Amino acid sequence: MKFLYFGLGNPGEKYEHTRHNAGRILLDVVAERQEGMVEASNQSRKVITKSFVLAGSEVMCITPLSFMNVSGGIVKRYRDPEHMLVIVYDDIDLPLGELRLSYNKSGAGHNGILSVIKSLGTQKIVTLRVGISPRDSMGNIRRPLGQAAIQKFVLDDFSYDEMKILKGLAVQVEKIMALLHTKGLEYTLSTYKNKQ
Repeated sequence: MKFLYFGLGNPGEKYEHTRHNAGRILLDVVAERQEGMVEASNQSRKVITKSFVLAGSEVMCITPLSFMNVSGGIVKRYRDPEHMLVIVYDDIDLPLGELRLSYNKSGAGHNGILSVIKSLGTQKIVTLRVGISPRDSMGNIRRPLGQAAIQKFVLDDFSYDEMKILKGLAVQVEKIMALLHTKGLEYTLSTYKNKQ
């Protein structure tokens, strides 16, 4: 089985370092750490792909060249029995530096994953959520309140220190990938579901 990881986000230089692009930023870091990684642009499918071998399995990290809110159409093109699809995206309800692996989870208001669920006709997909919210001095999450504040927050750039934390998650993502490839989904979920 080939493992396909989709990093959701928005295309273009304007959005390159924004919090909403956390999924694609993190997958780019993972891919660029791998020996023998091959990058390709597929204009007909409107994606950039980065392929490599990890834990004996063929991996492809896919960056859709579409905006977040219409990601589902591109993801749907890759759906078949030979591929396990893993959708990686930002989650404002998780603190920066945390990951959550899930299966059969609702979109919880995230327009990117809602687009994927609508296009596939099911929420029975594997997702890896990437926390983007800061913590206060007590360690509690400081999530912005109100739609306007949320929109501004997710479309703002990560600070230097925040980006360093995000990129530091690459090692953990590699471990999750390796477990998925060698132990399967059920085992990996039992290890990483709802855990830091």
